[in-house]
Amino acid sequence: MFPSEVSPCGYAIKYPPGWKVPTLKSFQEMLNTGEKIWMTRRTYDVSRVDCVYWERITLNNTDYDFFNWYRKNPRARDWTKQGPQHR
Repeated sequence: MFPSEVSPCGYAIKYPPGWKVPTLKSFQEMLNTGEKIWMTRRTYDVSRVDCVYWERITLNNTDYDFFNWYRKNPRARDWTKQGPQHR
């Protein structure tokens, strides 16, 4: 059995054995990869989008710039690429 806590909305949150709260450093280490970061699950629906991944452009202590790729409709070769939006 996993330990669980009750969140304010009433859902039980289950943690696997040995799970530890992520730190900012561990999150930055995860983002600092040359590999694609694939979204494998989501809790919301995006009409006809079936694949989503991100590719790092730059990462420092305060900013993370990335390309957001997604495939819509779905068509195998029809990918959309979005980059950072600078003001």
